[in-house]
Amino acid sequence: MRRFLGLTIVQVLIVSLLSAQNISNGLIQVFALGEKGRYWGFAIQPSDHRKPITAIRFGSLDNIFATSVQVRKERAMQVLSFNPLKAVPTPELDNSSFIEVRLFANDPYPQIYFKLQLRSFNPSSWQENFGQVPFHFLVCSLPGAEIFHQRGWMIGTPVIDRYILLDAGPTNFVQAQWSKGWSYAPPFGAYPLPVVGLWKPSSRTYIAYEFITARLTDHSERYIASAYCWNIGHSARNTEQVTKDKGREFFALVFPHAVKGFRWLRYPQGNETIESHFRILWHRNLNSTDDPNRFVHQWLWQTFADKLPSAPIMNEFGWLPKNLRLASFPKPALGDLLGVTGEENPFQKPGNIAANGVDFATPIVDYQFITRNESALKRLRQQLDQLTDYASRFTVNGDRCVFWQKPIKGDWRDHYGKGVPTLRNVQGFQVAQAFLDAIRNGWRESRYLEVVDGAMRWAKHFLYTRNCYDDVPDAQFAWSAAPIAHFLFAYHYAFRNDSDPQRRKLAIEAKDLAHAIVYRYMTLFPCDNDPFDEIDASFFMEPNAGYPWLGSACANEIWAYAHALLEAYVITGDPILGHYLRGMTEKWHLLMRDEWHQSIADYVNSFAEIFVLFEGNRGKRSTFGGLWGGFEQMAYPVGESQIRVVCGEGGAMAFNKVGIKYDITDYRWGTRDTGRRTSVGEQGIGNKVKETKIGLSFRVVAIVPEAKRDEISVMVTVPHFDLRNIAVKLKQMGQTISLPPDQTLTFLERPDTILVSGVKVGDEIIIGEIPANAPILPCRIAKKRRLDN
Repeated sequence: MRRFLGLTIVQVLIVSLLSAQNISNGLIQVFALGEKGRYWGFAIQPSDHRKPITAIRFGSLDNIFATSVQVRKERAMQVLSFNPLKAVPTPELDNSSFIEVRLFANDPYPQIYFKLQLRSFNPSSWQENFGQVPFHFLVCSLPGAEIFHQRGWMIGTPVIDRYILLDAGPTNFVQAQWSKGWSYAPPFGAYPLPVVGLWKPSSRTYIAYEFITARLTDHSERYIASAYCWNIGHSARNTEQVTKDKGREFFALVFPHAVKGFRWLRYPQGNETIESHFRILWHRNLNSTDDPNRFVHQWLWQTFADKLPSAPIMNEFGWLPKNLRLASFPKPALGDLLGVTGEENPFQKPGNIAANGVDFATPIVDYQFITRNESALKRLRQQLDQLTDYASRFTVNGDRCVFWQKPIKGDWRDHYGKGVPTLRNVQGFQVAQAFLDAIRNGWRESRYLEVVDGAMRWAKHFLYTRNCYDDVPDAQFAWSAAPIAHFLFAYHYAFRNDSDPQRRKLAIEAKDLAHAIVYRYMTLFPCDNDPFDEIDASFFMEPNAGYPWLGSACANEIWAYAHALLEAYVITGDPILGHYLRGMTEKWHLLMRDEWHQSIADYVNSFAEIFVLFEGNRGKRSTFGGLWGGFEQMAYPVGESQIRVVCGEGGAMAFNKVGIKYDITDYRWGTRDTGRRTSVGEQGIGNKVKETKIGLSFRVVAIVPEAKRDEISVMVTVPHFDLRNIAVKLKQMGQTISLPPDQTLTFLERPDTILVSGVKVGDEIIIGEIPANAPILPCRIAKKRRLDN
């Protein structure tokens, strides 16, 4: 970590201590920074740490300061108060302007209350001193931070990626219009997660402002904005004020928010009040395999569960259009894993070599092995060998990584700027999935193992992806969670009992890493963003970090993110993930476009890509969009089934086909290891590894009284496990019976799924062998809706 702010600040801290201009609650200390008559900020320091973790400046170049500082106590609260505030050369602030830091007992996160009462603002004077940049205040810098964290998105800073904020061409989607190195400046009212911060995984440090507190109380945050700045010296005329510790690599609050996609500059008009409050969240051990969103959402539910919306106990799919109401599983076809770009591509240059990989939602490679499709397997072998040669090999923090650049060879068309090609892409994980699936089916070769092990190691370090779709090369997309998490979970189950101890260790790490990755792409509104309109934004999601979609809900490929949520929930049992999945599935039909069709089934692709939730065209739906991403492949009760139950070692979740009628209870899971070789297909010899035999059971129950006597078909899916040769029993009226073959059906197209027919409500389904002492798993969601609500 860089030396903290140099000798001058250390001396200031000593002065602050001597003059008792500090507060502490035993967990955190806050010190005033500056000198008598000119206090320009404060530092925060964990009580068990030798140095402050950051300094918060009132202005980026110390242009805003307090003429005095006071300490006071109010019962369990300690306050460090800075007032009155002055700003040079502009704006003119009223004497009522203040910034307060409040500490409460047993709370490590300082609460900041502020009020800037602007009497006037002089744009010419501002630009003369600072350049054409927004009015900004309460500035936080973390030198060397690799990630700017805003709204739930991970945005790479120029520390690791110049393209996003410095080198993107005129088609950029994150950069501000007013200056290179600045991000857009949207208002907090448009944020799914009202948080802005910096993450420096290289030093395991994260620091952020959370405005969730304001959103859930007085709603004062809505029209205040935030932005990141790489170096204000790019714009400021008085550049000698910029040092390595000041005016660089910071995020700040901004007023007023930018316009025209939140990228075009505005200035205050004068006679305005900027007033709100937030906590400073911080973490001293948040490395690259963890995630800021996971930390924030867990804190959110620990702190505000009583104020957050509930989610339903069950979802049904009666609203789905006919193209997604599966009568049977599609036969997975193996396409090319890579290809050459033609002249017609408007984004990539002709002749590029681009990787495609395989889909995460259907077992494409498994199916070719199961059906012994020799021509497909021959092509698969040829392309895997090509991709082995095309892979990049590099080392990150001692980890030997293997991955594919996007594009593998070539570049984007010139108007996209320099630096589009990146190793931080999602398609590489889809390629790695093809290798992994081939290994699982018997092609266990050292050169293929080197590839999947290297891709797993890269997953520990990549931090974010961009260029997920060719037309938005600088922005992360939420759908990327699905293929990345699926690969990591598949790696975990393929190798957690491997004979190689290093690979076994990687496999154990892969499970928690997949959990973190699902959070890393979580740009979901956990509650309503604005109670003063007619739209409840709870459970909607932004699709990507680009400005056209900012502050909007999307149907489209968020369907893929739902797939990731479901897979992660049943494997980890995380009640927050289950809660969000229930809530978002219930509201998907609200994202249909403003169209009329004779039947709900006819709304094929009639979903909105953009549903604006805040300023601009609030409430407007786009005239384009659709629904894709494979969630129905895992969750929809296919064919004759009325309920589908998705199961894992962490929990289970059921879905009804039409109407809310059935659920499950008393879910149990158990496993045992054998010495047999694991293989989904029937080819290849491979090395002997332990195979995990699963056992699970649950009881089918009625949600509504009229369903208590029903006899139904139940579809059961267990991701990453083969159910084609597994015993199924029913326990009826205390008697356990083995089912004959005509009461169960397995699927070549979906080996992880089985259909059980002739199930009476109240029956217990037993799949495999479940140990007698296997505990009942809670299958909780964070906040279940009461039936009488």
